[in-house]
Amino acid sequence: MKKILSCLALLLLAGCAQLQSLTSYSLTESELQDQLRGQLDGWSSDLGHNIGVRTKIDQLDIKLADQKARINLGGEAALTSALQSMPLALHLEVEGRPALEGKAVFLRDLRLLDAKADLLGFGGHLGPSGGALGRWLTQYLDNHPIYRIPDGSALAAIPLDMAVMDGKLVFKPRTP
Repeated sequence: MKKILSCLALLLLAGCAQLQSLTSYSLTESELQDQLRGQLDGWSSDLGHNIGVRTKIDQLDIKLADQKARINLGGEAALTSALQSMPLALHLEVEGRPALEGKAVFLRDLRLLDAKADLLGFGGHLGPSGGALGRWLTQYLDNHPIYRIPDGSALAAIPLDMAVMDGKLVFKPRTP
């Protein structure tokens, strides 16, 4: 009986040691930015569909600090008149609180910080709500995660907590 208990205790310790090796996993700003850049074509298509204008989002910058994420987006919309197409440069900046929900990270408590447009050198702010662009961005980020833990990852099988540190998201096994 002592041998069985000793073996069980040894297995338990080995399991704890393996879990301890997963003490934390971090995702840096640049890794998150690279992943989000891969989604920009989808963002462009969705925005163009929602505002009825062909758009191309091709700039993205993310900053993680103080339990918040700040995303800057830039791109262009093509305004078409009967004679020509004119490029409208767009810039949006939004801030939110990253929240781990299941195995996905969403931005919650979103705030549009800035929305600008520039047409042929004449620029201006789009107002406090950013109009259709601001509504689209806050709705889109409210319904689409900025990161998803891969299903095959060792972290996908255990309950996690997440913290926002300067320059990274840190995932740790949840402690009971």
